[in-house]
Amino acid sequence: MSGTGPSASDETLATARGCRVGLREWGVVCAAVAAGRQTVLLRKGGLADRGGRFEAEHDAFWLLPSTFHPDRDAIRDDAADLWELARGLRVGDRVTLPAFVRVLAAGHLADLDRLGGLAAFHVLTDAMVRTRFDYRRPGLTVLAVEAFVPDPLPAMTESDATGGCRSWVPFDGDATFAPPPRLARVGADPEAAAAAVLAATS
Repeated sequence: MSGTGPSASDETLATARGCRVGLREWGVVCAAVAAGRQTVLLRKGGLADRGGRFEAEHDAFWLLPSTFHPDRDAIRDDAADLWELARGLRVGDRVTLPAFVRVLAAGHLADLDRLGGLAAFHVLTDAMVRTRFDYRRPGLTVLAVEAFVPDPLPAMTESDATGGCRSWVPFDGDATFAPPPRLARVGADPEAAAAAVLAATS
């Protein structure tokens, strides 16, 4: 999962090195983003989020693989190799942070028929996207992201303070997190993903 794309700008690297917040996401989705194969995140709120709703509170953050693993039919067949990449992201209470991302566009998607326009930018099956859309209350928050893979991959230690079913996880008190000296951009044309998100949510 090491980055082979162009190096991040000095500004992006400085932002990543100072960032101490993660977005909890399925490990296989984190692997997809880090591999440059997903540039749109489709979000629902966690049970511990305010009102159970997801809020796009940050425009730059680390991806934090969750302990929950979806069924294999949640991911398209052409992305099956990502399960192996995702498997090693959590070992005990140590969590590898496989990618740093910047949000290029965000919005609320309330029309199920518009989800098809985002299919090229994620690895979830149509059935899983519909299930996530309908969960609790219809709708999704969608984020188009530009992803950067750090070298070496940093890690943080999960604790009672960072646990729970919530989307945003601050880890500013984690002394084991070592900011990476290098970032490489991954993924082709995240600007196209941003345009698709804006079209789907307008």
